[in-house]
Amino acid sequence: MPVELWVIQQKTGEDNLQVEFTLSSILDFAGRQLPSRQVVATLCQFEYRGIECAWTGVAFYDKNNLPTSDPSQDACSKRLSGCKCRFGANSPLSFGGFPSAGLTGSL
Repeated sequence: MPVELWVIQQKTGEDNLQVEFTLSSILDFAGRQLPSRQVVATLCQFEYRGIECAWTGVAFYDKNNLPTSDPSQDACSKRLSGCKCRFGANSPLSFGGFPSAGLTGSL
């Protein structure tokens, strides 16, 4: 059997023979939900050229993913296609959306 990990949530009782605790799953995260941000399939929620975005390239693209030589026009489309034109279609992408969330079907 796999090892189960639990977190002591609080002490709920105590007498001379025993102590009683309330346990919660290690995955409960104190009531927080995962992911802690909204799940959006088509839009990246990362700040362009920020920590999560990780795009540090010297090439500039405009909001329509077209190459530009003007740094003031450098903007992200916030779409998966924006990551692909910057990082390459077959490279790991730091897209801040959830593309597979739009693929859910009904049973």
